[in-house]
Amino acid sequence: MEQNAQAQAKPIKIPGPAHPISVERNSSRVVVSLAGRVIADTREALTLSEAHYSAVQYIPRKDVDMTLLERTDHATYCP
Repeated sequence: MEQNAQAQAKPIKIPGPAHPISVERNSSRVVVSLAGRVIADTREALTLSEAHYSAVQYIPRKDVDMTLLERTDHATYCP
């Protein structure tokens, strides 16, 4: 819960010329695997590009083997 409060206190970046954000369909197949086991396999991923940050792939849940994932207390921050 404390991590959530810290994340909420961080600034929010507003898309614009100084901080461009785009979301586009990825035309390639995206496969996510760990230790030889396929966790996700899709041709419907979206690529989010934000300013100078590395691009991020968003994969539909229907293309992820959710039984291989487990919830944690870890939280991340996306400006």
